[in-house]
Amino acid sequence: MNEQSRLKELYRYHILDTKPEVELDELAEIASVICNTPMSLITMVDKERTWHKSKYGINIEEAVRKDSFCQHALHNPNEVFVVEDAQLDMKFIDNPFTKGDGAIRFYAGAPLVTPKGYVLGTICVVDTQQKKITDVQKRALQILSKKEMD
Repeated sequence: MNEQSRLKELYRYHILDTKPEVELDELAEIASVICNTPMSLITMVDKERTWHKSKYGINIEEAVRKDSFCQHALHNPNEVFVVEDAQLDMKFIDNPFTKGDGAIRFYAGAPLVTPKGYVLGTICVVDTQQKKITDVQKRALQILSKKEMD
């Protein structure tokens, strides 16, 4: 998918840098409850950053895109992108979010897909412990991602 067209679609939604919304914050919290994780986010992947529209259990407003786990979910709109242990995954070996206290070990993100098929970002769950995610939990994340786009 063409990145310029994807970005144009993202900007058409006028969501970047908007205020929090209770409904979306609740979807993020539901994702954490379903997946038994302490943190979750609804993110939008911009050109140079990932911006967090909603967050649960985490206080980061945005991240540099090159360090973002969510950017890896852009190319597979029908799949939940899962990292069971980021410290063992070569894509994240030098990632600052996998270092130090509170380092990310687990990530699962369901793409937020527009009717035109563009992935704007993800609804994702994060943990400082390695873990696996079940097919039922993946499906629940996909359902939440569709609800977020409604």
